Amino acid sequence: MTDHKKLFEDVSEFLADRGYLVVVEQVRDELATGRLSEERIQTLREVDGRTVSMLDDATFKRSQPAEFVRRQDYSDAEALVLLLEAAKRAIVDGAAMAAHINSDLEDFGLTGLSFESDRVDRQRYVVPLDSVDSLIAARTRALEIDELINSVRES
Repeated sequence: MTDHKKLFEDVSEFLADRGYLVVVEQVRDELATGRLSEERIQTLREVDGRTVSMLDDATFKRSQPAEFVRRQDYSDAEALVLLLEAAKRAIVDGAAMAAHINSDLEDFGLTGLSFESDRVDRQRYVVPLDSVDSLIAARTRALEIDELINSVRES
C-alpha cells in the first residue's frame, strides 16, 4: 500500500523547492479547514420549559430539526489528490494558457510580455515567449497528472 502521507510531503517539498510554496500553503490551509458539509440534526427541547443543568434529571422530547455544519478531516489519499490537482491548475494549466497566448501573439511578432505594477516600488515582470512550453507539452503533462490522480483515488 502506498504511503500517501509521505508522498504528500515529497510532492510538497518538490513544489516548494521550485517556487510554488504558495500552492502548498493553500492546500495545507484547506486541509486544516477540512471538508465542511451541512447536516440536518434532530434537536431536543425540555418538556416543562424550565432551565436545568446537564446533571439534573430532565425530560426532553424531539423538537424541530436544525442545520449544523459538520467538519471532517481529509484522508491522506484525499490530501494528496488535493495537492496534485492544485499543482496541475496552478502550473500545468497555467503553462497551457501561456502556450495558447504565445501562439496567438506570434502572429503579431511579439517576443515577450511585460507586467508592471501600479505601485512604484515594484519591479516589472517579463515573460519571454520563447521560454513557454508548447501547448502539446502542457496538455501531455496535464494528462499524466490526471492519470496519477486517478491512480491515487483508486488505491
